[in-house]
Amino acid sequence: MRYRKGVFLAGVMLGMTALPPAPALADDIRFDASLTQRCLGAGGGRSCIGQAAERCMEESPGGFSTYMSNMCLDAERAWWDGQLNARYRDLRAFEQQGDSEAARDPYAAPGRPSGADSLRDMQRAWIAFRDATCDYETVAWHGGTGASGVYLYCQMRMTGEQTIALSDYLGDQ
Repeated sequence: MRYRKGVFLAGVMLGMTALPPAPALADDIRFDASLTQRCLGAGGGRSCIGQAAERCMEESPGGFSTYMSNMCLDAERAWWDGQLNARYRDLRAFEQQGDSEAARDPYAAPGRPSGADSLRDMQRAWIAFRDATCDYETVAWHGGTGASGVYLYCQMRMTGEQTIALSDYLGDQ
């Protein structure tokens, strides 16, 4: 996994520096999340993260320019974010139902922590962890145009990983 990530980032960074700026527009982006969806459906898990962004870069005009690679990375990050929010809502509803059932159960352990509150606290802590991690990963690129791509890649990767973790709690994967 570390090798694949390094190769992917090296390709993005090389592409950012080796190609002249492309006159690409946001309308030129060729992002399709179905590649990631099929991979997840086939049980690919974490290996699915980044596949749609990589394909987007390959198929979009000027896809390996800084601008377009960032557009592709951000498109997949946004897709994962939507998936994360859906999984969080589903898991929160599940935990709220469990909290409600535990409150009515005379045999439930007294003082049981709220599953919904614990999930909320965990997710808030994860957001802070993700943001701090991605800030750290950009330090080596400080002042350079590659920092934005590294940051977006980190946000995409970590959001995908958290989505898969919440899906596991739900039994989706």
